[in-house]
Amino acid sequence: MPDETALAQQEPVQPAVRRYALKTAAPARKGLVDYDRDLSDEQRAVALCDARPTLVIAGAGSGKTRALTYRVAHLLETGTPPSSILLLTFTNKAAREMMARVGQLCRVETRRMWGGTFHHVAHGLLREHASRLGYADRFGLLDREDAKEVMASATADLGYGVGERRFPRSDALIDLYSTAVNTQRPLAEVIATEAPQFVALEEEILRVARRFAERKAQMNAMDFDDLLLNWKRLLVEVPAARESICRRFSAVLVDEYQDTNRLQGEIVDATAAPHGNVLVVGDDAQSIYAFRGAHFENILRFPEDHPLQRAPGEGPGVARRVPRLARRRTLSQRARAARTGWRRRGAAPVLRRGHARQGRAVPDVPDDAGGARPGAAALASEPVP
Repeated sequence: MPDETALAQQEPVQPAVRRYALKTAAPARKGLVDYDRDLSDEQRAVALCDARPTLVIAGAGSGKTRALTYRVAHLLETGTPPSSILLLTFTNKAAREMMARVGQLCRVETRRMWGGTFHHVAHGLLREHASRLGYADRFGLLDREDAKEVMASATADLGYGVGERRFPRSDALIDLYSTAVNTQRPLAEVIATEAPQFVALEEEILRVARRFAERKAQMNAMDFDDLLLNWKRLLVEVPAARESICRRFSAVLVDEYQDTNRLQGEIVDATAAPHGNVLVVGDDAQSIYAFRGAHFENILRFPEDHPLQRAPGEGPGVARRVPRLARRRTLSQRARAARTGWRRRGAAPVLRRGHARQGRAVPDVPDDAGGARPGAAALASEPVP
């Protein structure tokens, strides 16, 4: 028999295996969205800006909605969960269309994203937290006509509006009450400035407003102004609710910021206070929701509330910077600036960025919610000092 050495010599020798790795000439992109191809330089600066308070000033036709959409896409591509993004718009349709476009861009499911009007989002949050404010389960929601009926009943309860003495109609009272809530001003001040013809009836109107709040509490119901007011109350008065809401939203984006009122501005600031990742887009030469107390002052105040600050080592080309807005700028100055090109139709978006404010203790919708009836005094005390 052949020995082991002879057998080993007879086995064929296997050739060495060579492996090759094919590489592309250019590195592959990390995400699905091509920001260089799809966006202008200014739009790309908005979409890819860092997580600091950012104000985007953009006129009509500048592509600000596109920039905001790609900003949401960038947040998703860099790891922000859809449920942690809060997108506030002035129509629910706009939010749905924007989120649908984001879903197409990133190929992700965006149904878990919080998007819609301030009132829509407030209602969703109050469904979870209304019991913390004393509401019973399944609170009701009053539209304007319902609210007018409740106001008329409150007026009748006190015996006003009958006889020879003239008294405001329920729709006028609703407007005064709503203005006080949305601008966060005392009702007496609103009467003096917005309806001086009723100054002689100030005490009676204040009593009716208190009775109006009491009736809503007895009905376990909110009107649309209460939705925003109670969202703010959760952030200001209920630490557990504030922690839950602020932890849920790690990125806050607001479209048409020029149409927000003081109450909405305070809600945005309080919700984004822990992380400072807030981006607002608006045109300070246009405001169409003034009847809800909206005022372009929110845009003018944004750089003051969030002072401009350049990050260490940041180059000038990352995002275009402009000087801070003047602390006081009259309406005539803004109009004159618009005529001389400071605000041009179709102008590219401009970024004003800053850092989070320190030490600020800021504080179409279905029904349903949770919770014990709120005290009438608590509701009445907000617009009626």
